[in-house]
Amino acid sequence: MITQSIDQLLICSDLPNMEIFIKCSSSLNIIPRLFFFVFICCSSSLFFYGGIAATENKTDPIEVEALGAIFRNWKIDGEKTWNINSTNPCIDYVVNDSNDETIDDFSSSRGKLEILCSCDNTTICNIIRLSAWDLKLSGTIPNELENLTKLVYMDLDDNSLTGELPDFLWTLTEMETMTLSGNDFDGSISPEIRNMKNIKKLELERNQFSGNIPNSFWNLTNLETFSIKSNNFNGSLPQDIGNLKNLIDLDLYDNSFEGSIPLSIENLINLENLNFEDNLFEGSIPSSIGYLIDLEELYLSNNNFEGEILNSLGNLTKLRILDLEDNSFQGSIPSSIGNLVDLEELRLSSNKFGGNIPLSFWNLTNLEGLWISNNNFSGFLPEEIGNLKNLNTLDLSINNFGGSLPKQIGNMAKLLELDLSKNNFSSSLPEEIGNLTKLEELDISENNFTGSIPNNLIQRQSLGLLNISFEGNPELCFDNLCGKSSSNKTTIIIITVICSTIVVFSVIIFIAWKVKRNSRITLSKEQLDGPLQGMVPGIHTSNKEFTYLDLVTMTGNFNKIIGKGGFGNVYYGIDQRNGSEVAVKVLSDSSIQGSKEFQMEAQILSRIHHKNFVSLVGYCTETGHLALVYEYMKGGSLQQLISGQSNNSTTISWRDRMRMGLEIAQGLNYLHQECQPAIVHRDIKTTNILLSQKFEVKIADFGLSKIFENGANTSMSTIVMGTFGYIDPEYHKTQKLNEKSDVYSFGIVLIELITGQPAVINHAGERIPIATLVEPMIERGEIDEIIDPKLNGEYNIISARKALEIAFACIPQKSNERLSMFDVVKQLKECLEIEIPQESLTIKSTDTYIYYEDVTAPFAR
Repeated sequence: MITQSIDQLLICSDLPNMEIFIKCSSSLNIIPRLFFFVFICCSSSLFFYGGIAATENKTDPIEVEALGAIFRNWKIDGEKTWNINSTNPCIDYVVNDSNDETIDDFSSSRGKLEILCSCDNTTICNIIRLSAWDLKLSGTIPNELENLTKLVYMDLDDNSLTGELPDFLWTLTEMETMTLSGNDFDGSISPEIRNMKNIKKLELERNQFSGNIPNSFWNLTNLETFSIKSNNFNGSLPQDIGNLKNLIDLDLYDNSFEGSIPLSIENLINLENLNFEDNLFEGSIPSSIGYLIDLEELYLSNNNFEGEILNSLGNLTKLRILDLEDNSFQGSIPSSIGNLVDLEELRLSSNKFGGNIPLSFWNLTNLEGLWISNNNFSGFLPEEIGNLKNLNTLDLSINNFGGSLPKQIGNMAKLLELDLSKNNFSSSLPEEIGNLTKLEELDISENNFTGSIPNNLIQRQSLGLLNISFEGNPELCFDNLCGKSSSNKTTIIIITVICSTIVVFSVIIFIAWKVKRNSRITLSKEQLDGPLQGMVPGIHTSNKEFTYLDLVTMTGNFNKIIGKGGFGNVYYGIDQRNGSEVAVKVLSDSSIQGSKEFQMEAQILSRIHHKNFVSLVGYCTETGHLALVYEYMKGGSLQQLISGQSNNSTTISWRDRMRMGLEIAQGLNYLHQECQPAIVHRDIKTTNILLSQKFEVKIADFGLSKIFENGANTSMSTIVMGTFGYIDPEYHKTQKLNEKSDVYSFGIVLIELITGQPAVINHAGERIPIATLVEPMIERGEIDEIIDPKLNGEYNIISARKALEIAFACIPQKSNERLSMFDVVKQLKECLEIEIPQESLTIKSTDTYIYYEDVTAPFAR
């Protein structure tokens, strides 16, 4: 008899790698109501919850047999975990209904098997909960599941189960929650779903289901959550959808539904989340949608909707996200949209909206993201734009906005991205725009701005903290150049007053000649001949000198831009000599980076000879037409591949990630150890790492590189250059550069490869380095939470730990505590040897291919 509370830990010696935690609370007077909560954790990641009940209880024998068959079908070793050999497997692991809430507390854990039994105050115990998610289960749903007739909750998410759902599944009338997302089920929803009258939550996301939703479905009036996103369902929505008055979440994203939104949607008064994105819906938004006053998220993007936004949308005062992008909406924005005071994201891009933005619009002070690009909006931006102080992203591009920018734009202190391109803005940029100290992307190209770019922005650009695009503003220039122009104009005015017309005319001619002479950035042939003839004894370049006419021919008169950056545009071309594809980087007169960086890139690329660097095909040095011609990399950049921005949806395997990391490391080790004199790249990041079709790595962009005559292990004092998130903190603080600065940047790239996350993450309006988020997770041993979830657990855990160890050994604050690239290469090879046997270790991967043509900034910086 138990007379006091027990809190103890038992280790089962007969069950290897298994720990049983038993916690109970009871007293002498309530022995018949005793329940023990058992949390079993084993190496196979199977978890069970239950309790100990009075010995007179007995598990339903039909369910005992069914559970054993299910375990065998899914290759779950029940004999070692749950007492499946017993005729009473529930007897030691039972929880009364009143304790269901305790079990739910564990439902967020990853990769577990949960079994919950209930005795319902009788002598027969039944299984009421079966959760087997993220366990890599395969095959179909076993027929024996039909015998678990008391199931209330079933979760089989994120496995590899296949086939059509069996008919008996729809006869489990006690079912309240059924989630089958993230599998490969196909077929349609059976009309027999009418039997599941108690169902509250049905999730079938990310499968291959197809067909119409049966009419009987719309009578499941207890339904609260229905999510079928990313399937192949089709058909239209009937008026009967209005029967589902208890719905809270309705998600039809990424299917092929068509037709209009039924007027009866007004009956779904409890709806909080509505997602019709990526379908074929058409027609206008019914005014009745304004009755859904509890709605918090509304996604209607990428359909064929048209018409105007009605005033009734302003009734949705709880709305946090409104996404109407990529439709054919037209007309102006109603002033009632100013009622949506809780709005955090507003997406109206790629429609046919026009007219002025109503003043009430600028009172949405909780907005964090505003996208209204590619419309026909016009008018001036009012001072009230400064009210949007929580904005992270503001995209007004491809519209007809005009006039000058209000100085209040500088009030948006949290702004990270500002795109004003392809409008009719004019006048000079307000100095207050320089107050946007968190700004990372600024695009003001193709407008009519004049004057100079504020010094604060120029300084942040030089530190690699800000990327500015300003092409297409003929009268806009950098401050130092505009200063010279202003001085010249002042001088001309003074001379005009003092001198005669002839003298003035002569001075003007002289000044014009001087400006024209200085405005053309040219390099003498001797400046480029040195590097292009090879600076390493015994090595001679095979780089061809092209004429400007050659460039015009190979690029089709520069008709396909594949990248933009500090040097200027990068164009796609065909080398007429052999038909090979090339990328042509052309230095523009308005280039942020000048001939010095241009010459440095030409010099280094002509010297290095390694398979993991992009190849220089040739160059052009004609006056006013400096250009470098490279091999064309169809695989795009590593950043595109990691972030999923490529045109290929293939997930990179762990083996390929480690191989890519090794190839990058081998390239950097070559720069540091094998080049004489040594070279420090100074701008290693995922956008500067290019890929072939077979994922072979090529490091690009040497415009910021430095040559170390005394070896890269020495330090050089230099202005800090690089990219935020990758810059060596010691270099940033001391302005002393050495090879360990590249090591730090490489460590960040390796973390990106491991996690699938960018170097800097936007979290609660702050930009947080990925290493800052990952390090405490390592300390807590949460390796599975760190590794890119797209890998679905397909990696060697020892290899993963080793890779993380290498990455963090590259990024200590002090450079002398970091690994050398030589050591990194050695240790990454060990990672690959752990992942695959030594005899099958290869440097080239032919497992996966990427096919697409768009290559963005890696060449252009």
